[in-house]
Amino acid sequence: MKYREFPSLKKALLSSVAVLLLCAQTVLAADTVTLDQRLPAETYLFVSAPNVEVMQEKYKQTRFYQLLQEEQVQEFCTQITEKINEALAEELNMTVDDLYSILSGEASFAFFKPSGAPFAAMMAIEFGESRDKVDALIAKALSASEEQGSEVVEEEYAGATLNVIAVKGANPNVPIEQDLVFCIKDTTFLVSNSTVGIKDVLDSWEGREDDSFKSSPVYTQIQTECLPESGESVFNFFIDPIALTQSIAMASGPQGMQLQMGLAMLQPLGITSLKGIGNCSDIMVGDYESISRTLFYLDSEPRGLMKVMRFPAAEQKPAEWVPADVVSFQAFNWDSMSAYDAIVTIVDSFQGPGATEQMIEGFAQQPDGPGIHVKKDLIDQLSGNIQFFTQAGKGGGIEDMQGLMLLGAEVKDEAGMTDVLTRVAESPGFPGEAREFQGTTIYEVVNPNPSTPTVAMAVAKGYFFFTTEVQLLEQVVRGVAAADSLVQSDKYLKLAEHFPAQTSIIGFSDPTDQIKPVYENFQSGQLGALIPDIDFTVLPDFEVIAKYFGTSASYMVPVGNGALAVQFQLKE
Repeated sequence: MKYREFPSLKKALLSSVAVLLLCAQTVLAADTVTLDQRLPAETYLFVSAPNVEVMQEKYKQTRFYQLLQEEQVQEFCTQITEKINEALAEELNMTVDDLYSILSGEASFAFFKPSGAPFAAMMAIEFGESRDKVDALIAKALSASEEQGSEVVEEEYAGATLNVIAVKGANPNVPIEQDLVFCIKDTTFLVSNSTVGIKDVLDSWEGREDDSFKSSPVYTQIQTECLPESGESVFNFFIDPIALTQSIAMASGPQGMQLQMGLAMLQPLGITSLKGIGNCSDIMVGDYESISRTLFYLDSEPRGLMKVMRFPAAEQKPAEWVPADVVSFQAFNWDSMSAYDAIVTIVDSFQGPGATEQMIEGFAQQPDGPGIHVKKDLIDQLSGNIQFFTQAGKGGGIEDMQGLMLLGAEVKDEAGMTDVLTRVAESPGFPGEAREFQGTTIYEVVNPNPSTPTVAMAVAKGYFFFTTEVQLLEQVVRGVAAADSLVQSDKYLKLAEHFPAQTSIIGFSDPTDQIKPVYENFQSGQLGALIPDIDFTVLPDFEVIAKYFGTSASYMVPVGNGALAVQFQLKE
């Protein structure tokens, strides 16, 4: 090598510094301890934005953010911001931008059971370089507490100064801490109802070895199933509804006895097998503007009422009678026999073996009844394919803002189900009236108010239909042209490409038609009068902002420990 080919001392130093910085950054990232690592395994509720700054940057790429930047909505947005800033200035001497600037890194909230206390609630917010603003908030809170006559006690613990405010009017019969406790540890602001809770987290500030919430089996499985391939998300959620309710009941002392008794009854119903519901959401990743994955975690095979909600995976798509202009659509593959068996087992467990069958037989043989056998005439008729859609009201008034619904349950024998419906309609006390429409008998429940949608039902096209608006049923009977069906529409097909081959449930949403009447009633002043301090008339016509509302889809599939639900919206 020639002399001139050796790098200069300056270049060598710069290169070395760059390598050291890169290594340091990697080590710091690896050593970052998150709240779920500090929390105990007995954490019942956890909500977290792992990195608020990343979330904010991604959010600025979304359609909703673009909507807020739309020139014609700026006057309205300014009104809202000014009102919020007025309230914040009075209470905290800050603005919205000031509060946003505090958030840096993780922001989380949790309910958990610390060692030595029934449970604690805690919020943890990383504030980065905004210590002065956090100190100002703390000073404001302490000053307000002293003005109200509350006792404030300071305590040094694990390198943090705990401010403990005794809340006036606390219920002495509730055996949980009812203080307001807050402190700063490093660059994290902690606030809780429990001194024990904050101390428990401070004791585990560097992370727990084996018994952390992050390492708990249920939460670990949820993270495995729900996190995207990148291993990162902008929002995480977890709840163990049974354990949370049990914790609240136990902490409520004598006042929680009824709740404890109610929980004890859930055991034979199979509800206690639900050990957690967890979600990870991300935005502006891959093909998706937003994607959310939710796992319903069961620790055993579904039983009791959980078997009522059994949806095996199958090939699914909208029926030809579902129109393209729906606000929402869902299709379910329901195991009706599993549901029937589960209900029989539950009822028999309380009433004795064979009690359910006796009741069903008795109902079928009532002299003045329709002679319907629930099992043979209804349950055995269902194929499991159930489809459901909603449409927006066609008018522009407030009364037209409610959605219209039609449900179709596919039957195995159309003639047999027609006979069942006829017998029901001819039985005494049936509230509907029959009429013929293009060869189909429609049963309407006539409403004396002509402006109210008419409930109706019929059997047609291999389905039993029930609707809150008879015009939807007439549309189905009349037939939907292929070009006007949801299953042939480009907006559905584009989303359906991201469905697995087999699903338990699929869904589609196009909220534009439902948002429009609400928006226009605010804009016109009809609903805007409910919030007199805001001038909604400055909003632009709906057509200006309609482009910012996109379609979305969802699906559910069974997984090893329960079911995984995915909801997503594609990028433009």
